[in-house]
Amino acid sequence: MNIIRTQDFPPVRLASEELYKYLLRMGAPRLELTLGVEPDLTLGLGSRGISAAFPLVEDTALDDQYFIRVDGEAGEGLILGNNPRAVLLAAYRYLTLIGCRFLAPGLENESIPLLTDPAAFSAEECVTADLRHRGVCLEGADSIDDILRFIDWSPKVGYNSFFFQFEYPKTFLERYYQHLGSTLMAPQPFTMEDAVRLMPFFDEELKKRGMIQHRVGHGWTSKVLGYAETGWEIAEKPADEETTSLMAMVNGKRELWGGIPTNTNLCLSNPLARQRFTTQVVNYLRKNPSVDYLHIWLADDHNNSCECENCRKKRPSDWYVILLNQLDEALTRERISTRLVMLAYFDLLWEPAEEKILHPERFMLMFAPYTRSFRRSFSEIDPENLPQEPAFDLNHQKTPGDVETNLKFLTQWQKHAFASKGFDCFDYDYYMGRAHYGDPTYVRIAKTIAGDMRSQKRFGMNGYNSCQELRAQFPNALANYTLARCSVDTSLDFTALANEFYRDCYGSEGEELFPLMDEMSELFSPDYVMLGSPRKDPVYHENMKEASELLKNIEVLVRRERSGLTTLQTKHWKKMEQWIVYTEIYIRIMLHTTAEEIEEAMDIFEKECMPLISALELEDPSTLDVYRLHQIVGRTIQQAR
Repeated sequence: MNIIRTQDFPPVRLASEELYKYLLRMGAPRLELTLGVEPDLTLGLGSRGISAAFPLVEDTALDDQYFIRVDGEAGEGLILGNNPRAVLLAAYRYLTLIGCRFLAPGLENESIPLLTDPAAFSAEECVTADLRHRGVCLEGADSIDDILRFIDWSPKVGYNSFFFQFEYPKTFLERYYQHLGSTLMAPQPFTMEDAVRLMPFFDEELKKRGMIQHRVGHGWTSKVLGYAETGWEIAEKPADEETTSLMAMVNGKRELWGGIPTNTNLCLSNPLARQRFTTQVVNYLRKNPSVDYLHIWLADDHNNSCECENCRKKRPSDWYVILLNQLDEALTRERISTRLVMLAYFDLLWEPAEEKILHPERFMLMFAPYTRSFRRSFSEIDPENLPQEPAFDLNHQKTPGDVETNLKFLTQWQKHAFASKGFDCFDYDYYMGRAHYGDPTYVRIAKTIAGDMRSQKRFGMNGYNSCQELRAQFPNALANYTLARCSVDTSLDFTALANEFYRDCYGSEGEELFPLMDEMSELFSPDYVMLGSPRKDPVYHENMKEASELLKNIEVLVRRERSGLTTLQTKHWKKMEQWIVYTEIYIRIMLHTTAEEIEEAMDIFEKECMPLISALELEDPSTLDVYRLHQIVGRTIQQAR
């Protein structure tokens, strides 16, 4: 086997190494594959005597295109991408076309077939990814291995970016190594020094794959106020008088919001606050030139914007735009070209009334509908028939739950915030950050994902970043897989995709299992754990009774004797057995919670649910996030009080 690289970019080098490794395991015949980067693929193919027309893309460094043509019988092939990352994406896509499956993060979740016919190595495909931004943001509790596994898996299924929140991911790693919520695992120390030491290694893994790097977001207000806290910790020291003067005045007081610097807004009418913010951003980018997108976020809470006399003269989003233009000016002076991500989130969902972004090419708008419902996807909404935007009322906002009003906020930002056209925009959503705990099957949330991807362009968006737990593979990784695949090709039929995924996971009986899981998913409500509906819910209570009966039918299928499975399929059936035990407990918790029988629900949660999922995490740490499940489901029960 001979693999020729026309360039030596790290992602192209990795692509050649991965192809050699996997093709060797598959029993490949004599193959000579040429890999390379051609920014204009149509021109590059034409120079090789191949007729193929690729659509023009706006930015070849961001918009992925690739070409695959391999003739197994002739023993030759060509794999080209319009950027180095696209070559790696194409290499994994070629392996998928000839039978490899990458069903979840981790090498143990890969299926690599043995092929004896040279013709089976033949494949051809031309791809222009439908959406530019396709990535995940670190959330929950994560081990070092979780992060590395997810980064490794990302290009195998089509993701092209990764987002580390905060300057360093200490909070997320600390949660894991402290084993918060676990009844079985003893806590281990994890410090900021550990996170700082690890960050260059994470960086290197991203660079090796050519992945687009997003950074920071939360934490700027902490840094401006002089605090070292980089998560949601309560500050250990009081602020001095000058620092306090930079804090937002709320209810007549300037103080840390709930004692947490990350959740504390600034007095953005104060020039010193804006200057300190600008200095922090410039210094960060001087030290981190490899960052592609730097997220500029304010406090992580709502109804806590500054109410001082000067700040009241404009909306929070107007002061935010003033800050962003100041950052742009400072970075331009420093000749720093990094793009900045601005967000519509909580108080900032209301667009600026007066100010405009002067240089849209510097910025990308991030739409973060934190309180949205997941009952409906974007595909069910008519962009020409959106409701009126709720009136702005400083620090008395009620962020809406319906998808339509949230999308109205987005269109208002797009209409009013930019001095000229040409801005980029993506969705920052929470499919596997909270909502999936309300749908144990993950099918309903995966359907919503597919619908959202299909309709992104209708609402002026060009992709997403998913704020989520990395461990969302229980009972399987359907939701994550759908997110990756349907953003590369938004026309994919969800049912066909899901049936194929279930066949790969469970063998031929997967097509019998999926309809049952699909039926069951309609009985669950992701919104219920999002606290977007009343706790006492007679209709949902009846749904849970029906789900309990349907679970018995699924159990009959799962308990069957079967043979002829692969090791990976056997593993998935075993996980289904564990999932049935968990889901039976979960349904009983929801039956009590929806009837406001809180003590009974909490008793089952503490005595049955937490010991079970702690044991599952101990057996397979990659499957589910005990910390986050404990937090979300526990809060759902408590909220019923």
